[in-house]
Amino acid sequence: MVIGRRRKPQPSATRRPPDKPRGGGVRIGLRDALELGVALAFVAAVVVGVHALRNPAVLPVRTVQVEGELRHVDPERLRAAVLEGLRGNFFTVDLERMEDAVTALPWVARARVRREWPLALRVRVEEEVAVARWGADALLNRRGQVFRPERIGDEVTRGLPVLYGPEGHSMRVLAAWHRLVARLATVDLRPVALYLDERRSWRAWLAGRTEIVFGRDDFEPRLERLLRAWPRALAAQAARIERLDLRYTNGLAVRWKPAPTGGEAPAGGVPGPHQRRTRDA
Repeated sequence: MVIGRRRKPQPSATRRPPDKPRGGGVRIGLRDALELGVALAFVAAVVVGVHALRNPAVLPVRTVQVEGELRHVDPERLRAAVLEGLRGNFFTVDLERMEDAVTALPWVARARVRREWPLALRVRVEEEVAVARWGADALLNRRGQVFRPERIGDEVTRGLPVLYGPEGHSMRVLAAWHRLVARLATVDLRPVALYLDERRSWRAWLAGRTEIVFGRDDFEPRLERLLRAWPRALAAQAARIERLDLRYTNGLAVRWKPAPTGGEAPAGGVPGPHQRRTRDA
């Protein structure tokens, strides 16, 4: 047994932890700093640019070109409407607002506005085209829409047919008018007016002021009946006819214009109103 002095244990070797940066900050490399600076500069430039573009004095609209074949639109009112909508600069002007201001003018059917560089606007105006009078104070366009100009002169209504019907039926009346014109042309008749009353009953007038009563039902079959009867029994006496009533089951009735002998009379076997018939109005 050996007894001697116990050796002291040697401490194990350990690594010294890295020194922390003073102040607790994060080290940023030069490259990262440059990228961050560029990004911040870009954002700042965008903000400044957007703010500048909202200024009406920056890139203002220089010219406004108006296009369209305009016969009835008032030029001064059109100019005022364009100027009313011309708020902002080339990029911020409200095109829809300008279109609405122009479309609200009498006789304007549509308006389209677009930007054109450099610093110009092009306004395309489509004027209403009247194809018929609608009652006493309105007009009808090619799409069957009713419009009411402030003034309707003889230069507008001359030669136009007169159509009328309940509210919301203008397209239906215009479609019926086109069919009536085409079919009556086959027997050399020219209609000048077509009415649809509140009871949905149809009446038409010819150029010689002859009235044609169709009634509520079977407009097309009754028209065909008239076309068959006209050349056989009525054409030779057209100048004497005041009214044709087609509201009969198998025929029609004729009212003659006043004559020295007077009264109503049947024409060539065509049933007259004095004869007893069953009406299918």
